[in-house]
Amino acid sequence: MRTRAFLDGAAFGYFNQGIVMLAGLWLTPFLLRHLGQSDYGRWLVCMQVLGYAMLADFGTVAILPREIAYATGGSDPKEQAEALAGLIGRTARVVLWQALLVLLITGGLLLFSSKIPNDFRLPSYIVAAGFVLAFPFRIFSATLEGFQQLRLLGKMRSLIWAASTLTTVISILLGFRVYSLALGWLVSQIGFSLASYLQVRRLFPWLVSTETLLHYSNIVWHDLFRGGWISVGQVAQILISGTDLLVVGHILGPAAVVVYSSTGKLLSALANQPMILINAAMPGLSQMKVAESREKLLSVSTAMGQGMLLIGGAVAVCVLCVNKAFIGLWIGSQFFGGTLLTLLFILNMVFRQLDICFAVALFAFGHEKQMAIKGVADGLFGVGLALLLGPLFGLAGVNGATLLAALLISVPTNMYLLARQCHVSMRQILRPYLPWLWRFTLLAIVAWKASSTTWMASYSHAAVACAATLLLYVAIMATYVPNSQLQPYLRTLTLRISAMMYPWFARPSHTSA
Repeated sequence: MRTRAFLDGAAFGYFNQGIVMLAGLWLTPFLLRHLGQSDYGRWLVCMQVLGYAMLADFGTVAILPREIAYATGGSDPKEQAEALAGLIGRTARVVLWQALLVLLITGGLLLFSSKIPNDFRLPSYIVAAGFVLAFPFRIFSATLEGFQQLRLLGKMRSLIWAASTLTTVISILLGFRVYSLALGWLVSQIGFSLASYLQVRRLFPWLVSTETLLHYSNIVWHDLFRGGWISVGQVAQILISGTDLLVVGHILGPAAVVVYSSTGKLLSALANQPMILINAAMPGLSQMKVAESREKLLSVSTAMGQGMLLIGGAVAVCVLCVNKAFIGLWIGSQFFGGTLLTLLFILNMVFRQLDICFAVALFAFGHEKQMAIKGVADGLFGVGLALLLGPLFGLAGVNGATLLAALLISVPTNMYLLARQCHVSMRQILRPYLPWLWRFTLLAIVAWKASSTTWMASYSHAAVACAATLLLYVAIMATYVPNSQLQPYLRTLTLRISAMMYPWFARPSHTSA
């Protein structure tokens, strides 16, 4: 059952991400053409500033899917219902109080931030209002995720995203400029929140009843403390993955933010594909903590990590090969930050994904505190180093700083914690990934050499180069998969696809007499 939910969630996640990626690649030049490089860069900075308001939930919503998975991992249905009602009731009470704090923090960020230009303030206020209104409703999407309703969430995200994008495009064409971005963002936040609430009410009406919310509403401070470490981890994540744009904007200006963002755009769009495996598997892993041994959990998390790296490696070599040509064809070569910056983006992605492979198992084991402290150290070190290297080496210095933080802090720390938790050596933790790593290094060198060629003068040429690189990647990695932990899961996936396709090939042909 867990494998089926995981595969269904991953399939819809990939479908959704594919649509979002294609439309997003079209939307960026559309916005640059109608807004200009400077205004679009300012908008990116404004959204990063607003992201800090997310820290006000203290990790309460982030930890909810895992806690639901723990509660549903038991065997007694009556105990499950009691635990779930108590969990939802307490969380709802906490989130409502946190909404007031979100209002204060969001207002403070917007009123006192010198990085928001005057002509951007009113659109930012619109976005902030939508953010505050939608904040308490995040509990419902987290509830669906905890119950592994991943297929349903994928459908909802696709529909709401389509409505949001359509709102943005129509508003831009009507001349609303920056307000169009605010309106589109508002549709995505409010729409998804309401849709999540309606689906929870349809599937689990007893969880959102007045009796549940009033009777099971005593706050357990232990839960708040554990969620607090999740919040610290969210601070770290913003420092690691969002503050680089603010550093670039502070050092080099909003126009440089667009160059930096555009250079990593293709990679960031495609790099979400491996992360779908993590999001789809997390509830199942949390259930396994209750029902399975540490050895089994380590084996499953290793298989998931190998799957992530296989997909991420394919993305990396293809982007390294065609990124320069693609950006030149897409929005113009003036928005390409250089091959070195592309390589740094790719290395960042690879080592961050390797770090996530370890972090997933640690999160399922309940190591929020250690992971949060490690993440803050990583983020602070990366930001401090970026402020030093940015003025010296430009965009590459900012990105290189975050890469060094991953290599020196996050990866070795998570390896150590996981090895100690599973009573194995760090070498045993790393060993399953080494055969992939040396193969990927060779393929990355080939892709880097291919990127320096000048024959990719059209999208069709770039597509041919990408296809050839991908075929070479598949051929080389085919020797790695049979000896990996992935083999049983790939066999299950193959059987599931065969079962879906069988009715089409088994239909009797209708021939005339």
